[in-house]
Amino acid sequence: MLLVLGGLGLHLRRRNLAAEKDQIRQLVRIVLARLKEQARKSRDPTGASQSYLIADYLRDEMLQDEHSLAIRQHIWKKVARIVQGNANVRTSLEETEEGEETQVWRWMGAL
Repeated sequence: MLLVLGGLGLHLRRRNLAAEKDQIRQLVRIVLARLKEQARKSRDPTGASQSYLIADYLRDEMLQDEHSLAIRQHIWKKVARIVQGNANVRTSLEETEEGEETQVWRWMGAL
């Protein structure tokens, strides 16, 4: 009985990890696409004035359905590590309109 429960627990853990990896992959794709689009808009005279996106705003928007702060932070930490490791993305600090410094991501690659 204990062996069966252990096997079931392992199966569920693997399935949850696979689902988490898929979610992280999807979030990274969305973030990179949004950064690229923001860079494109900022180069258009009638487009966005900022060439960057605020990482925390992206997190809050993209994970708004995840109400657990711990889970949201866990997932976003992995997303951020991948995004920041992308050679086309630059991470820097920018001052917001409210006067606070915050981490931003900027697309530097080809459009």
